[in-house]
Amino acid sequence: MLSIVFLILNSCSDDRIELVDKLPNATQSGEENFACILDDEAWMADNAGYTAKKLHIIYDESGTYIHGPNSLKISALKVSEWGFRRERINILLEPVNNEGLINWDELDSISIKYSLEIQSPDEERIEKEFFVKDFSNARISITKLDTVENICSGEFNFKLVNPEDSLDIISISNGWFDDIYRSY
Repeated sequence: MLSIVFLILNSCSDDRIELVDKLPNATQSGEENFACILDDEAWMADNAGYTAKKLHIIYDESGTYIHGPNSLKISALKVSEWGFRRERINILLEPVNNEGLINWDELDSISIKYSLEIQSPDEERIEKEFFVKDFSNARISITKLDTVENICSGEFNFKLVNPEDSLDIISISNGWFDDIYRSY
């Protein structure tokens, strides 16, 4: 019995390693990349040829935009299946003053959301949104915040819940982002 449990646990970790291996290597040089494991899928931002950027980061150092000083907004887009499936991960943190692990208690504003929209000519439109409900297991770390070259990079892990069905939960892990941000 113990050998069966060990075999199951070992195969799970092998599957996990295979998923992580499908992700591109993390960078910190403004490469316009966003990648993570979403449940059991290697997920990478991709605009599939649409005009929208696959990754958009805004860092408002001055506080003159919509949010206060040092607000960080990250929006990653994945378009697939000929545009019939759109996924977006949005992160808003305010204020982000420096590199390091984000302390949720020090933020004035926080929002982490995953949205899914499926629309095909033959089927009904499906829309779902998921939000972080419990921040005790959520983690975001800013690994590079270069205000001269406007580069922002980081790592993240969190679980999100569908507010319409508390049993509908997704897990995002081994995540990282890297882009040249737009400032205001």
